[in-house]
Amino acid sequence: MAQCGVRVKNTAPGSRAQPISTITDVQLAIFANMLFLLVVLYHHVAVNSPKKQE
Repeated sequence: MAQCGVRVKNTAPGSRAQPISTITDVQLAIFANMLFLLVVLYHHVAVNSPKKQE
């Protein structure tokens, strides 16, 4: 597994640098799985919705 550290933005001298944390492999996997589940849920609802009859 890749190591993820903390990067610091380049800022002007004398200013306070804010740390930027990188996304971890686990966070990326959770996000991808949640997105996949939302797509599956959307398709399930779209297929099973009653059709309008005119």
